[in-house]
Amino acid sequence: MIVGNSPQIKKIKKYINQLAKVDDSFLIIGEPGTGKKTIVEEIHNKSKHKNQQLKFLNCSSLGNTISNSDLYSKANKDTGIFEQVHKGTLCLENIEEIPSTYQKLFFNLLKENKYVNPYSKEKINVTFRIAALTTDNSIKSNNNIRKDLLSLLDNHTIIIPSLKERKQDIPSLFTYFLEKFCKEHKEPIPDIPENLYESIIEYNWPGNVEELKKSVQNILLMSTDDELDTSYLPFEVKKHPLEFMVGYNLPEAVDEVEKYLIIKTMKRYAGNQTNAAKALNISEGTLRYKMKKYGLNRKSFK
Repeated sequence: MIVGNSPQIKKIKKYINQLAKVDDSFLIIGEPGTGKKTIVEEIHNKSKHKNQQLKFLNCSSLGNTISNSDLYSKANKDTGIFEQVHKGTLCLENIEEIPSTYQKLFFNLLKENKYVNPYSKEKINVTFRIAALTTDNSIKSNNNIRKDLLSLLDNHTIIIPSLKERKQDIPSLFTYFLEKFCKEHKEPIPDIPENLYESIIEYNWPGNVEELKKSVQNILLMSTDDELDTSYLPFEVKKHPLEFMVGYNLPEAVDEVEKYLIIKTMKRYAGNQTNAAKALNISEGTLRYKMKKYGLNRKSFK
């Protein structure tokens, strides 16, 4: 699910609905943790191919943990990846790391919708959409990828903003993950400290949505009372400016605030009681009385 109402996310949601109606391949660019795979899932699940396979394939694994025998069907063996995703979606993660030996293979597949099985020598027709994912903003000028392959993958491009570029979505994401995990674990939603949202918005979230998600999981797991323990967040929560007054009785707290404001205002006006009283919206007589009460000398502000 794509969560958020920032202008960037609204634009992406619209693009998802449009791409779900066509069979074109597409490219998604975004920092790690921004939710590239989630967008692929949204497009696939809204398309006419939603009942077919969606498979993720990491290009850095091609030729290593993923071999030709995984891609092609062999006699008396499991169906290969290409046939598994027939009429479905194949997502190529880290497209910038695709080995040169596999670039020709995927180019021919996209161009002709068929391949020759190296085991049976049979020509097999396959049709599937390819979603290519990358963290490389300069992918289109990357000389390690064939330009003809990239042009086939890049029918449409979605650029996902980092979380720090769409900070207005952070509270919605935090609440979404909190409610989601509470529901999964059948736990009541804990109280959220009033100063939490300001702090999560100020933090830049270098790990993006994925870091936020894991942070919510962590504080939910580690909090023992009915309120979230913010000490388990990856940053120090900003304290309320009046938090130091916890423990004061009300008259003491009022005196502290009055004394603080009088000192700041008198300094601002270099000891001019007339101007200070105006700024504080009290009479000069009241100001003089309160200064005497708090042991403040007008001369000390000049």
